[in-house]
Amino acid sequence: MFETNESFESETSTEVNETHLSSTRKLLDGNLRIWLGIILSVVFLFLAVRKVPITDLVDSLAKAELYWLAAALVIQVFALLPRAKRWLVILEPQGSFRDAFASQNVGYLFNNIFPLRIGEIARILVMSKTSGISIVRVGISVVLERMLDVIIVTILLLFILSRIIIPDDFLSGVRLMIWAVVIVLILFILCVRFYPRIDRSLRSLLETIPDTFSSRILEFWIQALEWIKLFSSIQYTLRLLFWFLISWLLSIGLYWCTFRAFVPNPTYLEVILMISVLALSFLIP
Repeated sequence: MFETNESFESETSTEVNETHLSSTRKLLDGNLRIWLGIILSVVFLFLAVRKVPITDLVDSLAKAELYWLAAALVIQVFALLPRAKRWLVILEPQGSFRDAFASQNVGYLFNNIFPLRIGEIARILVMSKTSGISIVRVGISVVLERMLDVIIVTILLLFILSRIIIPDDFLSGVRLMIWAVVIVLILFILCVRFYPRIDRSLRSLLETIPDTFSSRILEFWIQALEWIKLFSSIQYTLRLLFWFLISWLLSIGLYWCTFRAFVPNPTYLEVILMISVLALSFLIP
């Protein structure tokens, strides 16, 4: 009897110790990732500003008009709302605004700590776990969101190109990106217009491919096809574009206030050019 109790207590103690060790390892792994991200951020920040004269930087910050920076901060907070809403529209009919808003902010946090846009992966994983939506569907929604952002940036750049003189090196890269966006947009429109025929052709092609690969491709295609069907609705397309427009107008207001804090009387062309270049650096890691 005593031996049985001692054996039971020994097993229980072992399980508790293993659970404690497992929790400790997870905590250490999490702390290690956080510190690694902080170290990498500090290193890359140093590389970005190492050639900037510190005295000039301090002088510029000292001359900044704080009320414009405060206005930029307020706009930044409100801009998070339509960004979450537009993502939710893409994910329809699944998901909730609360999950989209929280997952999006987790993504921003990770992007600010880790390099290579790790935040995009983080928000996909968090959104999938909290909402129960498949990772494939959430991942495609993020890709589609970024595609629409690139299209809007391209439109802004086209607007800028018609009004200011841009260096040839930068101009050649912009032209290449514009052509790439135009090609992708044409392909997407063709998919929306002829998706039944494309669906039949793709399914016939997948029958000739081993199931290991064809099943994954088919899963991805089925999720993508749902959005292609949605874009055939004018009402859905206009609603999605409305939230993207609100989001970008707030972003332009955010950068205008930030620009105004350091530069008196900035022109709208300067602000649009700055936000376009910064957006490209964010959208394309």
